[in-house]
This record gives sequence, C-alpha cells and structure tokens, in this order.
Amino acid sequence: MKYYIIEPEVAGEIGENTVYDNYDAIVNEKENPIISHLHFVFDGWLGDELLEVTPCFLVSERLKKEIELKGFSGCKFEDIEISYSDEFLELYPNRNIPVFYRLIPQKSLFIEDEGFFSQDMDDVMMSQKSYLVISENVKKLLNSMKFDENAAYTLLEMR
Repeated sequence: MKYYIIEPEVAGEIGENTVYDNYDAIVNEKENPIISHLHFVFDGWLGDELLEVTPCFLVSERLKKEIELKGFSGCKFEDIEISYSDEFLELYPNRNIPVFYRLIPQKSLFIEDEGFFSQDMDDVMMSQKSYLVISENVKKLLNSMKFDENAAYTLLEMR
C-alpha cells in the first residue's frame, strides 16, 4: 500500500475561541498544541472538502460520511465552531459553506526524508511535523469525488 503526505487547502485560520490544553508547554517548551475545542474562521474557500489549519484538519460532512462508510482506519471526528472573517463576508455574501468537522488522526508516523519504516499503518495518520498522512485508498476517494482540487501530495517511500 502506498502512503502520501497531503497538504490540503488552507481556507482560514484558528479563531480566538480555540482552547489549547497545553498552552504553557507550547509557549515555554515548544510542544505541539493539544486542542480540545477548535474555532475556525473562514477567510476564503476554493471549494475543497478537506481543509488544513495547522495543526488541525477539517472535513465536510459529506467527506466525513464517505470516510465512515468506507471504514477507513485511524481517525475520529469532532464538532468545531465556525465563523467568517469580515473579508469573507464581503467577498462571498451568498456563498453556502457545508458543515465541517475536525478530523483527528489517532496515530503518529515518524517521517524522515520523505520516507518511513514499515509499522502498523492506518488509513489516516499524523506525522511528527503535523502533516496529514493518508493511504492510497483515501487518496483515491478524495480524487474520485473531487474533494481535493487544491491539495498537494507527496508520495512517501517505505524503507
């Protein structure tokens, strides 16, 4: 099975209502954020149904249902708070945005020089540098349903 780093569309930013469970460790020890409540602010949207706001990933309700239907392993979903920037509202006053959920990978994968050592793999994982890693099966779903028009992929090498 092939695995890819996917870099999804960035359509906004983390909002002020986001709750960081380890804020002091992020500031003082440069740890990766642990977020228990995500507030996402749309600044624009090109239409992809998989989005990124580092270190989090968002999926549309339609993509969430497809992931669940296909039984892809390695992720769970959480509700998120959504709002829109003044710029977004000015540029897209009539744009309908689908419901989005937070996609949370349940396993980490250590990647070095675009490669990884074989281990117990899931369909959805997170790298140590907060990149989303997906299996070839997930990539096929994203491509076939055009969920990823603005995403970039990097094929990972198994070592």
